[in-house]
Amino acid sequence: MTRYVAYFRVSTARQGQSGLGLEAQQAAVRTFVGSGAHIVAEFVEIESGRKNTRPQLQAAITRAKQEQAGASRAARGQARPAGPQRGLPRGAHGKSRAL
Repeated sequence: MTRYVAYFRVSTARQGQSGLGLEAQQAAVRTFVGSGAHIVAEFVEIESGRKNTRPQLQAAITRAKQEQAGASRAARGQARPAGPQRGLPRGAHGKSRAL
């Protein structure tokens, strides 16, 4: 099952309080994700997009990296060959590699 980390942002407190901006974003994301996937975390921020220091965006990125790392390790564990393999490129013998 595909897992997603969702990040929602509105620019002004008025947009955030009204819920219209956030509700529309959340509905669009849920439609995109559908029933064949799972949202593992949601982050909401009321902040200008011009600012580079958005704590919830950074938290969402960190969580997404954690989720990807977990998925990568699980996939490598399942795909590891049962015994020594000859003729494979260096590092392809089931050892961890950066993706």
